[in-house]
Amino acid sequence: MGMTEHAAEEIHMTIVGTPVPQGSKKAQPIYEGSKKKGTRRFTGKVRIAEQLEATLGPWRAAVTLQARRQYRRPAPLDVPLSVGMIFLIERPKSVRRPYPSVARGAGDLSKLQRAVEDALTDAGVWRDDALVVRYHALAKVYASAAEHPGVVISIRPLAAVTLPGRVASRQGRPDPRDFETLRRAALSDVEPFSA
Repeated sequence: MGMTEHAAEEIHMTIVGTPVPQGSKKAQPIYEGSKKKGTRRFTGKVRIAEQLEATLGPWRAAVTLQARRQYRRPAPLDVPLSVGMIFLIERPKSVRRPYPSVARGAGDLSKLQRAVEDALTDAGVWRDDALVVRYHALAKVYASAAEHPGVVISIRPLAAVTLPGRVASRQGRPDPRDFETLRRAALSDVEPFSA
């Protein structure tokens, strides 16, 4: 027993736009005085800002708006979730062959995912992105000629296994045997370190 996935409750969304990563920070020096009069000088302070702030805001706004239009439930999701995100990246002109289909550029996958998760929280799709407990799909690929750049999202609510008249003891937590299997698989490929 463990978590079960209910395919009937799966939510699908397609967001059109140019995906932008969130989380890369840069320091911007703060100056005072007039640039025209030549009295501008560094204050010794910096402002920490998103590296792609000019494009991140519009991308997150687009995700929020389109998600609100596509999410047709009366309240935000408030259960553990499994999420899938496939980012469709516009193929650069320098990549002429149809392969590789895997987009190597276009930002860090985890930072692309972070921007979408925060926008889905703003849109009221879920109460908080901390409810995402696993991913059933996560990739970035080049969009085909028939596709628009953006992200295809799949959200699967995960529910505890229930028995007539009572709730399972794990309350929707993963089976500990799953973790042990993963640990064994990960450690079997590791060679011992030698100096």
